[in-house]
Amino acid sequence: MLKAWKKSTLIMVAMAVLATNAHSEIEVVGSESQVAEVAISRYEQNLIEIKDRKISSVIPSVNGSLAYQKDNTNGVLYFTLANPNFLGTISVFVNDDEGERYKLILVPTQQAAQEIIIVPPTRPLDDGSSGVDSLDLKEKSGSYIYEIKRMMFDLGRAGNGENTQDVMNKIVVNQKIPLWKQADLVLANRYDNGVLMGEEYYMTNTTSKTLVIREQEFYRNNVLAVSVDKLNLEPNETTIVYVVRGR
Repeated sequence: MLKAWKKSTLIMVAMAVLATNAHSEIEVVGSESQVAEVAISRYEQNLIEIKDRKISSVIPSVNGSLAYQKDNTNGVLYFTLANPNFLGTISVFVNDDEGERYKLILVPTQQAAQEIIIVPPTRPLDDGSSGVDSLDLKEKSGSYIYEIKRMMFDLGRAGNGENTQDVMNKIVVNQKIPLWKQADLVLANRYDNGVLMGEEYYMTNTTSKTLVIREQEFYRNNVLAVSVDKLNLEPNETTIVYVVRGR
């Protein structure tokens, strides 16, 4: 169940931040499956890069909260707070050029510029180039995982306003789902790529306290993957929830 907490309480998913050296370099591992909390400079430019890959898009939980410039040649992102006096944290989705998706919680501090290096999964994604008939059980499983990650990546692109009609069909729903008393949940859009179904929800905290969202609560009815844009909602605040289902 969802739980309402006092504003002084903030629950975040623990992550392995492996190393912070003298020149403010932070290496982050595992953020494709768990939320990574990283410190950033409140006043200076920060950098996000993905080791041996390129950033395709970055989607902050609060529109206009970051001012950033993408280096397309090197596939990295330079950014700072749009408002250095902003209080609180900012969740961001970081997508790479191989369809992997990472989630960070940026924590503004008084430190100097931070260099955030995301380490992708060690096992390469199956590119689906081999024939299905020749795949053994392990290869089939890897291909299906790739399809799930690709759908979640495309849902993020669609939510960021990109045109995804070439890879999946969009069905406008706008249906309220009576799931919890503490929040309004609206199924805005449904997507079909021929292999999997994707759903885009808008969730609003209707209580007077901070609401902690648990992704596990969405795992039902053939749900394969869930991604919540922001896990901690202030009163009347809204977040996006992406759900991937099997067909």
